[in-house]
Amino acid sequence: MKRADLLNLVAYLSAVLILFNACGSDDMDPSGENPQGGFPETDLSGYDADRIPAKSDPLPNLLQDDSFEGNEWFACGGASIATDANAYSGSQTAILENDAICETADAPFFTTRNAILMQTLDIQQLPELLTISFWIRADTALPEGALKLYMTNSQEGFLGSLAGGQGIVSYFDESKIGSEWRQIKLYYENDGDSFFLSNSPPFSLVFQLEVEIGYTEPIRLYIDDVKLSSEDETFTQPEPLPEGLQNYAGSSRILFLNDSNNTISSMEPNGQNVVNHSQIPLEFINSIPQWYGSQEITMAQKTFNPANPGDLEIVPASGTDLFRYNLVTNDEEVVYQTIGDPGRFTFTNDPDNREAIDIEVRRTSWDLPNDRGALTVCGRSRNPGFVSDDVCSINIVDTNDFSVINDELRGFNAVWSSRGQLAYYGSDGIYVADVNGASVNTELVHPQTGIGTLMQEVDWNPAGDQLVFAESAGGVTFLNGALINMFTISTLDVNNGTITPLLNVDHGALITNLSWSPDGEYIVYTLSVSENASQIWWLEVATGKTGPLTNTLNARYAYWSK
Repeated sequence: MKRADLLNLVAYLSAVLILFNACGSDDMDPSGENPQGGFPETDLSGYDADRIPAKSDPLPNLLQDDSFEGNEWFACGGASIATDANAYSGSQTAILENDAICETADAPFFTTRNAILMQTLDIQQLPELLTISFWIRADTALPEGALKLYMTNSQEGFLGSLAGGQGIVSYFDESKIGSEWRQIKLYYENDGDSFFLSNSPPFSLVFQLEVEIGYTEPIRLYIDDVKLSSEDETFTQPEPLPEGLQNYAGSSRILFLNDSNNTISSMEPNGQNVVNHSQIPLEFINSIPQWYGSQEITMAQKTFNPANPGDLEIVPASGTDLFRYNLVTNDEEVVYQTIGDPGRFTFTNDPDNREAIDIEVRRTSWDLPNDRGALTVCGRSRNPGFVSDDVCSINIVDTNDFSVINDELRGFNAVWSSRGQLAYYGSDGIYVADVNGASVNTELVHPQTGIGTLMQEVDWNPAGDQLVFAESAGGVTFLNGALINMFTISTLDVNNGTITPLLNVDHGALITNLSWSPDGEYIVYTLSVSENASQIWWLEVATGKTGPLTNTLNARYAYWSK
């Protein structure tokens, strides 16, 4: 099935959804078990102050003069070391420009080595694993593949070789290098393969700026605080829970999936008073639970059409029952449905064969002051040997009767701001939409520069003028013996486009989940900390400090009630 046909089918079936009136009660629980109403007090805890991971001591730097305050670096061509009022640390930075040529190095047939920055290491043998990190910013845009990092075992061999040296050769996503300092973190694994790098000294670390002949745009890069460690090194260190979270003002709670108990759970912002909402079944969950007001949530359960096919040739199609649950009174109701279109499949190439069309609600967000919601509805075609990519639309619904107001937006994970704007992830970046009744106007506020460079979720600050998002940091980190992409959590000012990096996530694998606190001071995110365990971590916006909020539970996908 063609993508365009699937889009049309999704739009058609979305228009004929079975709708249910919403009439659930918001009354507090009057039962004897909780006579005061509200969320019950429990003795379960997701946070233990005595189980904060200890800060690891920094490893020795194998480089001398990591902040360019001395004379340990060899600079050639457009490379120089100069006083910089905006240095990341100290007073000096290394500068790489393309306004000169390194005459010491050869000029191969198709490249020109504009700038070379090199330091020879005072070590006799390479360790099995090296952590390489540095901070970088740029005054100008950088063409793809212009900056390279080499690990070589001969300064002379590097400068005189056609290939530009042996050993590690790392390239960077140049689009991530902007006007603000950003950390790049990489690894070199010494696997003993002499083809790439013999284990005989001297060893050198080399930064090289190289652009194609004929490239005339000026380039200026700044590099600072370079570190080479002999093991896996984590730079993000956990902090104790701050006072602002220990005694969080207000009645907001955090909703999350509790994998330790296989339940939806909620807790106070300090990680205490965890309540397991075990009355809500998770067997066929197909959306992440989201708040609907202060004590209700919505969650989608997978359905099948037909539910019990008598014909083995029928391919059941999945749909969704969207439930609204009251976490205090335990009331529940279906407020919205999608119904998939079943297919037929035989191995005889029957001309009547057709793919099933799954139509599922994957995400919800609610703007209750304006009586509307935003549902991410995704469609895909499927047969026993094939599943297409999802095609997702954002259905804006009226919460009085859950009728569809608009289903024109293509994207997913939409979230409302306090100003009534929608932010969502599209195939080419982050969008913000102004919604006025059935009229929707959209703007791309942050483009995606490559496949998988953006986490597919954003959230608004309470003022509704900034978004928090996560983007590839241009490097990797080490987890459970494997290299994974490192992401940076940043904020985006939607009025002027300013991006402010808050945290480089090199202490685990970031999972798609970002939620801003109602007071604007904190962000929670989910971190995979081992092969089978995840934790919810807090991030203080003003300082960039971070630490675990759940360390006694296997927990993920945390969202503040607002």
